[in-house]
Amino acid sequence: MTIESDWRLRHLPDSVQAAAVGAVSRPSWLAVRQALTAFDACPTEMQGPPCVIHMLSTFNVASIESALHFGLRTVPCRPELVIAPLDTLEQQIFDERSPLYERPGIATVVFWRAEELLADFFWPLSRSEIGQGQKRIDEVCQRIRDLAEAYLNRGSAPLFLSTLALPVACGSGITGLKVPGNLNHAISRINATIFELNATDSRLRVLDLNWWAAREGFCHYDTQMDFLARQPFTLASAMSLGLFLARNLRPLLLPRRKVLVVDLDDTLWGGIVGEDGIQQLKLGHDFPGNVFLRLQREILELKNQGVLLVLVSKNDENEAREAMAQIPGMLLRWEDFACHKINFNHNTSMCVKRRTRSDWAWIASLCWMTQTTSESKCERSTLRC
Repeated sequence: MTIESDWRLRHLPDSVQAAAVGAVSRPSWLAVRQALTAFDACPTEMQGPPCVIHMLSTFNVASIESALHFGLRTVPCRPELVIAPLDTLEQQIFDERSPLYERPGIATVVFWRAEELLADFFWPLSRSEIGQGQKRIDEVCQRIRDLAEAYLNRGSAPLFLSTLALPVACGSGITGLKVPGNLNHAISRINATIFELNATDSRLRVLDLNWWAAREGFCHYDTQMDFLARQPFTLASAMSLGLFLARNLRPLLLPRRKVLVVDLDDTLWGGIVGEDGIQQLKLGHDFPGNVFLRLQREILELKNQGVLLVLVSKNDENEAREAMAQIPGMLLRWEDFACHKINFNHNTSMCVKRRTRSDWAWIASLCWMTQTTSESKCERSTLRC
């Protein structure tokens, strides 16, 4: 986990960036508090908008509040975390006088895990009702549906439902898989229910802790803290969880980038068309061409989501057109780009110098993709002026 070159910190003073990087690279609660103090010392306009976030959980998140707070500060925003008492999901969601509804925030987040929702599934061969596994799974799925429906009837802010992560340890691992309605099957069913709910209403969102935990691996779990405080995360993984939560909540606080500016050489294909020729450019299913093919797939996906593509390159326009038309396996076409600026002037000047003062909102929505680090730094500097 690193945020040394993270775009989320570039707008902040160097001292704040150093404190944030230090908190992540050498995790300690002291370093986290120092980083939060540095965030607080920034000018208000750099700290982002204030926001209230409600949190409900079946395990203890209050003890990692500072780590979650740190992650959200990088959005940037000034979060106020309203953490409900432990194991009060129904009380908070079904009560119309709950703080969820009397003081709505930008989002409500529900954390839960298999250890609480499916406690009896951890020892499948010793529980008394071996044949009742499927019934218990159905009950948990229905509980989640009822909670979501009750919230939608009363609340207006988005509701983030976390998926269940596979537990690090349980009673009967391999042998338990033979039991009908085993733990792995139960978690898969419940997570599928959460994803199905996500498609039913725009206010329902998924916080995929199962994906996050799989990425973090075994080291995210702290057995001692789980027994002592019912808080299962190491400090490093708590920091990672805060950044993951911030990534999911960021679209609610800041506008999305609307324009992707793309270079050609060593970006959409490997090589330089003006020097290597079309036949020597790398694009395909073998390395290194598969890297550029994957990148084109990602860019095409963004286009289909509504992001405008702009093509900017130091090249001869005729050569660029010919390459895009003739390279085998080329996914992006000339017509996929809303604007083309191809000549031998400086990349940024071609786009920026022709914009009027009324167009700076358009410039602020740009995201730049090029192969040259020095050019990228120069372009970011120009866009800030």
